[in-house]
Amino acid sequence: MCTLNSTTKEYGISGLPTISLLERKRSLVISVFQFCKVLQTMLGLRKVISIPGVQKHLAPSFRCLNYQQGQSPDPKTREYFYYIDHQGQLFLDDAKMKNFTSCFKEKDFLVFFFKRIKENSGGKYADEFPYISPCGREKNYIRCDDTPIVFTHFIEGLASEGKLDRLSYGGAGERMTMTFEPENVCMLPESGRMYHPAPEQYGGIGLIKSSLVIELSKNFEFESGDETRPPSHFNWRGTRYTLTNILYDKVKFRRFIQ
Repeated sequence: MCTLNSTTKEYGISGLPTISLLERKRSLVISVFQFCKVLQTMLGLRKVISIPGVQKHLAPSFRCLNYQQGQSPDPKTREYFYYIDHQGQLFLDDAKMKNFTSCFKEKDFLVFFFKRIKENSGGKYADEFPYISPCGREKNYIRCDDTPIVFTHFIEGLASEGKLDRLSYGGAGERMTMTFEPENVCMLPESGRMYHPAPEQYGGIGLIKSSLVIELSKNFEFESGDETRPPSHFNWRGTRYTLTNILYDKVKFRRFIQ
């Protein structure tokens, strides 16, 4: 017989407290997630395990990939796995600590690595590592927090010398840059992330580093003051640019990983 006691708890036929449907669902999700983490540890799995609603920004699929850095699936190939975060820093994908002290900093290597990045369209591990930087026998597979190219620094051009403003990427300073296109910057109101066109080999889109966004975002204007929509204008060097927002349709449904 189901009864209610003097408190707000519900009791079932056995006399034990019942659990609401919402609590059951939450417990089930947490239990599955904990099971996946145990499975990941037992099998030595590297990134990533993803469950909808548990880890923010992860793709809505269950993904597991077992690998070893430098593995050789055949005698003529060696495979390595990398990760690029939203600050544009490059790491070995299985590095436990990912911060400035553990990222790659040697500029010659960064230039060599980033110049060879391309989309891993339909290739091996494409679902988990959508980009690749091939180097002879080495196949360097890459996953990203967002885009493989992150514009990290602004290099001011001297108008008197006919030099244009540039954005630097790849952690290589002036060795890897592209011309700044103020009319083509795009900001997602939902996330605050800002994008700029990038070379097509990288997918045509580059994320702008958050510290740089803080400096640039003050130049945006929103049509009719509606900040739930992408900005409509960008003020730069005394010119008011009407934004093309050509990147908006490409980035509005982006998901990010950690």
